[in-house]
Amino acid sequence: MADGRDESAVSGAFDMEYDFPDQVITYIMSNTPVPVGWLRSVYNTQNALANECFLDEVAHEAGIDPVQLRLRHLPRSNRLRRTLERATEGRASPIKNGDGTGFGVACHASFGSFATSLAEVQVDGERLQVKRILTCLDCGPAVHPAGVRAQIEGAVTLALGNLLHEEITIEKGRVQELNFDEYLLL
Repeated sequence: MADGRDESAVSGAFDMEYDFPDQVITYIMSNTPVPVGWLRSVYNTQNALANECFLDEVAHEAGIDPVQLRLRHLPRSNRLRRTLERATEGRASPIKNGDGTGFGVACHASFGSFATSLAEVQVDGERLQVKRILTCLDCGPAVHPAGVRAQIEGAVTLALGNLLHEEITIEKGRVQELNFDEYLLL
């Protein structure tokens, strides 16, 4: 904490790779009865989710392909841009197909690594199925490639669980799921 501010809380937001001419990043600390903490990594990942969801909303409202929106705002020589270009190489627009399938896209840079993920999903009524996820990563030289792969696979697995079905129940101020037999991971 510096000057009453937790700088890590805006990590991944104030230092985005996107080149937006007008942006304001604000953070208001709110102490709640339920303590909060980092997800799998650091605040950076939570802010990446918020940033990328917001960009999808902007693209939707503007009627712009979400990949094209991101490309417009990533400088040409940017490593994150290159992961986005590589991940989407040879693919049609990742917005949606007529058969209930579509693609989601997310890009983020953190601690010297740059990643883009594409998720192929299918919606059938109330049922959402993630068919596959492709991740393109530029982390520089990998001393232990199997460890890098394990990090990506673990991050994708936990993100899917967080987004699709995991939840914490609080009753009378207490968390009800006390261990992993009650809090089921993906």
